[in-house]
Amino acid sequence: MRESEEWHTGDVLSAQSSFAPILLQKMEQVTSQGKLAMVNQKVNTTKQIMADNIEMALEREETIENLQNQAEELKGMALSFKKKAIQVKRYKMIQNAKHGVIVGGLVVGATAIIIVPPLVALL
Repeated sequence: MRESEEWHTGDVLSAQSSFAPILLQKMEQVTSQGKLAMVNQKVNTTKQIMADNIEMALEREETIENLQNQAEELKGMALSFKKKAIQVKRYKMIQNAKHGVIVGGLVVGATAIIIVPPLVALL
């Protein structure tokens, strides 16, 4: 349509020589502004995504620090538990040994009381 003669010399909606450069300039300006606006929008979107990513990374760092602190506390508690378990085990072994000595002594004593007098009488 632009190649036709009516476009260049017609009355209504024609591209006359005085208006054509102005129209071309305005069309280029709109086109460049549209591209610039799209690029700006993409840049702004990318900035927002990066800001969100940085914020999430900082939150994750906080969470990781909290987990590390909890892990250290649990490690300390586990060590304390292990020491206490060893102490309880030793205490129970000593108690069992005491009871074993007492029961053994009673058995030996009872056996001595029952067996020794008849043996002494026989001699």
